[in-house]
Amino acid sequence: MDMVKLVYFALSIFWRGTRRWSAVEGGQPPKLFFGRHEKAIRAFLLGRCKLPEDVVVTVAVWPYKKVYPIAVMPRADTGTGYRSYWFYFFGFIFLLALGRKIPAQQRRICSYHSPEKFLTLSPGLGSLVKEAISTDLLSLDRSKIEGMFKEIQVIRSKSSSNC
Repeated sequence: MDMVKLVYFALSIFWRGTRRWSAVEGGQPPKLFFGRHEKAIRAFLLGRCKLPEDVVVTVAVWPYKKVYPIAVMPRADTGTGYRSYWFYFFGFIFLLALGRKIPAQQRRICSYHSPEKFLTLSPGLGSLVKEAISTDLLSLDRSKIEGMFKEIQVIRSKSSSNC
């Protein structure tokens, strides 16, 4: 597994969170703030330099048998004492930590800086993400989801009748 490519993918998604986006169906994605790290992360994404030591990216696999086939937008991980963001993408959890106060243990398992290029399995991180996903799913407007499934069914029936 090419961890550098997974780290690049993660940072490209986190980077998009720092940009301003138009509202979609009344919702706006949360805006991320990289502070003094913004230029360094941009330069990394453009292939101009390596990541600073106080930019830590953790790539983790989903620790449960049931893998949610969804993507969750990046969001802040509050209460850490440093800037931290995460997102979930079809069985992978990506965590970005920024700053000097990142714990040594988290720095050691960085998927970019560590010599081992770790792929992590963390029940604690998985639990945090699973709770957030469950909360998000419970807050959805079920009528919109049902309407979407009906549209998909109509499209599928049209495409299968064309075969």
